[in-house]
Amino acid sequence: MKKYLLVFVAFASSTLSFKSNNGGLKIGEIAPHFVMKDINGVEVKLSNYKGKVVLIDFWASWCKQCRAESPKLVKTYQKFHDAKFAVGNGFEIVSISLDDNLEEWRTAVSQDGYIWSNLSEGKKWDAEIAKLYQVSSLPTNYLLDETGKIMAKDLHGAMLDNILMANRK
Repeated sequence: MKKYLLVFVAFASSTLSFKSNNGGLKIGEIAPHFVMKDINGVEVKLSNYKGKVVLIDFWASWCKQCRAESPKLVKTYQKFHDAKFAVGNGFEIVSISLDDNLEEWRTAVSQDGYIWSNLSEGKKWDAEIAKLYQVSSLPTNYLLDETGKIMAKDLHGAMLDNILMANRK
């Protein structure tokens, strides 16, 4: 059964990649490592999430589509945070804001109920992390497996839940 789920996910991921607006990193690549400070000044490393399924979510407080997706992300996080998957145990989100106004970013994080790691360099499109992940539009996201390999990208609406559900043990 798991073999078929993984085949489905591989097919779905390649289909999602084809429809993506973001050239960016490719499915199957290892996501570039980063170290950044979160909203509270605490250092966050991508390597801290090894063994878990991770969504790296690029957004901004001024991005209307990003903000419209916020309630869905909160529900998905609550639903899958402690789940066990064929490709990792637990689900985490790391949100990376491309805001240049850090006060507006902090306000949006609070308003939208983001309870996971929230990072920002405060440099909008000039942020090193945006260049590293080749982000050219918002919202952009990458779903990583337990090893840090990109298994899907640009998952919006029900697509993220569908991929997570298909990989649930």
